[in-house]
Amino acid sequence: MPAFKPLHERYEIADNGCWLWTGARQRDGYGTFEVNGKCIVAHRYFYEFFNSTRIPPGMHIDHLCKRKRCVNPLHLEVVTPGENVRRSLMKTECKRGHPLTGDNLIIRPTGGRDCRACGRFWSKVKRDKRYAEYYTKYNALLDR
Repeated sequence: MPAFKPLHERYEIADNGCWLWTGARQRDGYGTFEVNGKCIVAHRYFYEFFNSTRIPPGMHIDHLCKRKRCVNPLHLEVVTPGENVRRSLMKTECKRGHPLTGDNLIIRPTGGRDCRACGRFWSKVKRDKRYAEYYTKYNALLDR
């Protein structure tokens, strides 16, 4: 079993003041750690610990810096779910820096917004992978 690593050793401080979580992360990018077999979301824990208060039920934590890995309590704010969605819709760039405007903006039927440039990139990655798998199998059949 690996040695326990204290929480203050599980983040690094960035130039902009973000405390970037270096420990385990969920699929959606938020930091996590485990206590007695229970998964704890790092930014929510840091907010509660440093502000000596509980997050009210049903409320969300908004990252004012817009970085999911950040656990700096000064960059975190309790907001309603509606406010959290409203703020996320105000983004002007995708997480890779492409503008979320004009022809590069895709608005999903659910109201979500996607980056067309990133969508093209990931479609190409998936297509190239499928082609590689197909030709590997095809060449194996020819070699028989």
